[in-house]
Amino acid sequence: KIVKELAGGKYSVHYVDYGNSEVVTKASISLLPENLKAIKSSLYRCSLYGVDSISAEGLSIIKDYLNVELKAEFKE
Repeated sequence: KIVKELAGGKYSVHYVDYGNSEVVTKASISLLPENLKAIKSSLYRCSLYGVDSISAEGLSIIKDYLNVELKAEFKE
């Protein structure tokens, strides 16, 4: 998803699949095919039962075990 057009032919984009953002050039942007536009993005907020916080190392161990992409917010 294009979030904002920036100066110099660059765009701020948000990737709905992994949730990260990036600044890219116009040349790296492609149109989404019509059949894919009908698919709604989905996001499920979840947490580990009984775990109030987790270290970066702990998150890495879980990610490797599950073999999935994980995004975490760290609270101090």
